[in-house]
Amino acid sequence: MGVETGLQIRVLRGNQQGRIYPLDERSYVLGRAISHEEVGPGRLYFHDPTVASVQAIMRWNEARGHYVITHETSQSRTWIAGLPLTRGAPRDLKPGLRLKIGNMVLVLERQSLSPKGPTPTAVAEADPLIPAWTPPQPAPELEPEAISPTRPADHVDKSWLPKRTYQVREGEILDGPVAEFFPDGQLKSLCLYVRGKQSHTHHHLVLEQGVQLGRVVTDVSECVFSGGIESVMTQFEGEVDYFESEVSWEVWVRKWIQQICGTSVVNLV
Repeated sequence: MGVETGLQIRVLRGNQQGRIYPLDERSYVLGRAISHEEVGPGRLYFHDPTVASVQAIMRWNEARGHYVITHETSQSRTWIAGLPLTRGAPRDLKPGLRLKIGNMVLVLERQSLSPKGPTPTAVAEADPLIPAWTPPQPAPELEPEAISPTRPADHVDKSWLPKRTYQVREGEILDGPVAEFFPDGQLKSLCLYVRGKQSHTHHHLVLEQGVQLGRVVTDVSECVFSGGIESVMTQFEGEVDYFESEVSWEVWVRKWIQQICGTSVVNLV
């Protein structure tokens, strides 16, 4: 059964660079073409030896209004926005995100509304990275706070965090999301702690004081924001990927705060 998604996949890098695949099925198998049948109902096959015969599966999520993709092979990696997917763990695939399968780079984008317009371009969205474990619920509301006349509107402080916060007492073992601040109240870092130690399997947000500059690090990747550009570099099992995309400072910071905190209580130190 078909579905009106209004979306398409365009090949940015690979043997079929520039080719566009309209998406009108509820599920697709992404894989390597073994005959002239590159595309058909429920199939997106590519002429590239680095792509597995069944690389990934995309399924339409009616409630969320976008596709969810699952990596299905141990032959080669599948990446979203420079981050590797875990086999069998579904991830949201939204318009504007780049998808890498083998050596091919694709982008999911909205179809052009104009029949005579140029090739549609990708539409960037505010939340390019949502981990598989994030529950399907709205983002927590943020605590309103008056902005001081001497403090810029983009000053990242406690008001950017979820409402549920807790002031850590001396000697307590840190557990869960932990926020540290500069003396002027600017957020310095935000990271998950497990039994008093930083969790290296989760993202660690580090911001500079007084400037729109920050980075997020894990054991396999580094994401840097500078000058309105998000740069993501990932190294996984000897393979290195690099992506860049435009994003506003507020969208970038709030995205990572939401991903690190979720709905958990934030410890303030």
